[in-house]
Amino acid sequence: MKQVTFALHSRVDDLELSVLRTEPDGAIYGVIQIVHGMSEFKERYLPFMEYMSARGFVCVIHDHRGHGKSIRSEADLGYMYGGGARAMVEDIRRVNDFIHRRYAHKKVILL
Repeated sequence: MKQVTFALHSRVDDLELSVLRTEPDGAIYGVIQIVHGMSEFKERYLPFMEYMSARGFVCVIHDHRGHGKSIRSEADLGYMYGGGARAMVEDIRRVNDFIHRRYAHKKVILL
């Protein structure tokens, strides 16, 4: 299994979104985009991602704005940087667009 952490920039305000991806060693059956809950961070889902990647699924998750490593400084943890729910949905769409470009012919499950 391959594990990669990278950044995508929010189209709302250019906030750097921290993204984690796991990929199987063999054939890819589909992609699971995970959207975590409030007060969480992407690494909490790593055991599930590893489990699913061992079964042929790419898994992609990002830290929501103000969560985990999608912050401008440690003092900003919990701060959403404005934009409200619209900004969060646009960030989810940004990650989803990345997935559809990189894995163009694979089915995507939003979890």
